[in-house]
Amino acid sequence: MKVEEKILIYLDTCTLMDVLEMKRGNLCSQYLLKLIGKEKNLSGSISAFTVMEFIDTIQELTWEQAEVMLRGYTTKQIRSQSVRKSLDQSELEKTHMRVLEFIEKRGGSIRYKYLSEEKAWKGAIQLLSKGNLSAPDAVHLATALETGCDALATSDREFAESMNAMAKSGLSIYAIYCDRNKDQVDFEKCLKSVFDEILKKRKKFEEKPSVDLRKVFSGLGIEFGSKEEMMRIIKEYEGGLLESDDTD
Repeated sequence: MKVEEKILIYLDTCTLMDVLEMKRGNLCSQYLLKLIGKEKNLSGSISAFTVMEFIDTIQELTWEQAEVMLRGYTTKQIRSQSVRKSLDQSELEKTHMRVLEFIEKRGGSIRYKYLSEEKAWKGAIQLLSKGNLSAPDAVHLATALETGCDALATSDREFAESMNAMAKSGLSIYAIYCDRNKDQVDFEKCLKSVFDEILKKRKKFEEKPSVDLRKVFSGLGIEFGSKEEMMRIIKEYEGGLLESDDTD
């Protein structure tokens, strides 16, 4: 699959887990990560929050596996005590290194992005009132919006459905649903459709920038340093991450 222009995709934690834990059987997530590593115009994005969730999930899986092997616990028993997980220092360090090595092996194809400014954190809170999102999902989505990502990839069906519903109200970022029930051929068609929509929207804007939005930004005291900066700011605005000073 050939990607003609640069596209940045934010990777939800569950998408990375699908690749690290191959037994989860999600071929779509695995294909997407391979494509990101292969195509020079395609880049992946993660946040510090992604890494934290990633490590926490691996630690929980490590603890669960140990409980099954040592105590013969059932799944129900494990879930009832999961908040009490207790790994020794060696196990904690191993899970931490496993995650970092997984990311480092992908070289420059996966970049770190950060949700840093106060307004962006306010935007994450606002997103909770705009869609059926969990708090972690709102942080992921706000980070993707603030850092100018074109799409967000997730294997969480509810997250993807919430994003699609929010798109009807102007959400500017596309959802890529890594459906474990799809084969590679069907998933490629879905990816191509999303990529085509991204490039179509980008081209339309570049040919005819919105005069109204420029006036709004001027009123907020925002100036465009470049075309890329202009696109990033407009994504933030459409995603509800920018507020006028009188609303603070």
